[in-house]
Amino acid sequence: MSKQVIIITGASSGFGALTACALAREGHTAKAPIRAFRSRR
Repeated sequence: MSKQVIIITGASSGFGALTACALAREGHTAKAPIRAFRSRR
């Protein structure tokens, strides 16, 4: 599969966040507009 640029809405939490992380791990570029970023460290 070729690498893709993917826009994900609702990436602040839940399935949107999980999807963005999974796609990024696969090497895709995930563009995820979010309301606010909070580090989960």
